[in-house]
Amino acid sequence: MWLALDGEGPLHRQAYRSLRQAILSGTLPPGRRLPSTRALARDAGLSRNTVLEAYAQLVAEGYAAPRAGSGTYVAEALPEHPPHAERVRVARPSARGDDARRAAV
Repeated sequence: MWLALDGEGPLHRQAYRSLRQAILSGTLPPGRRLPSTRALARDAGLSRNTVLEAYAQLVAEGYAAPRAGSGTYVAEALPEHPPHAERVRVARPSARGDDARRAAV
């Protein structure tokens, strides 16, 4: 499998976006087994941890589902309202009492 990394942000987010787009476009249809993390990492020239993080995000958002002893599969039912492309986190105020600022993850 080939990933289209867009050069925007951390590699695990790029891999996640590429996989999510392949799922949403039907290139990876519901029920299809995703490549093993080792194989995808090798083929894409990424670390396995990078691919593991991308898969974890897909699972957390409902795009993929792990099956014990079998691998990770595209979810049979995709989320009705896909989350935003990037999450936003609120930074905690510093010890100096600065206001919280929003930062893209």
